[in-house]
Amino acid sequence: SRFQSKTGLSCPRECGRCCYLPTVEATQSEMLPLAKHIVSTGESDFWLEKASKAGDTCVFFLPGENGKGRCMMYTHRPSLCRLFGFSSRTNKSRDSELIKCQHMDSGELKIAASSVKSRKALAPDVASEARMAREAGLGFTALESQVPEPINKAFLAALNKFQM
Repeated sequence: SRFQSKTGLSCPRECGRCCYLPTVEATQSEMLPLAKHIVSTGESDFWLEKASKAGDTCVFFLPGENGKGRCMMYTHRPSLCRLFGFSSRTNKSRDSELIKCQHMDSGELKIAASSVKSRKALAPDVASEARMAREAGLGFTALESQVPEPINKAFLAALNKFQM
């Protein structure tokens, strides 16, 4: 991706460490493309049940050997996953703040932060996903769609919006 080539960020192959953490969050609106895909394939009931029972591990993570694994919905994964755990959001003070993977090496983060600061690469703002929700007429309020929450919870809310 363009963002990856400009920042030098990437996850280790089949890392999956983030996928096990209860602290990995997404917004309901950034889960919309994935929810739309699942509804279009007729797999809503399967994923609703699976996500309801998933606990803290991301429902889309397929564990492999030695703790490694892969994403079963890689093409439709949420923004934070697409950006290797590096994006931005607008905080309560209306200041832009970086969101980053806690497992990422500090050297990579310094390079990425420098790229963002010098405008060689912009860290996408997850709030832009809220526009998609409103334009799709899914009834999310701006606040509701932008609040980060555990990834499985955000997915369930997005999927439920599509099924209403």
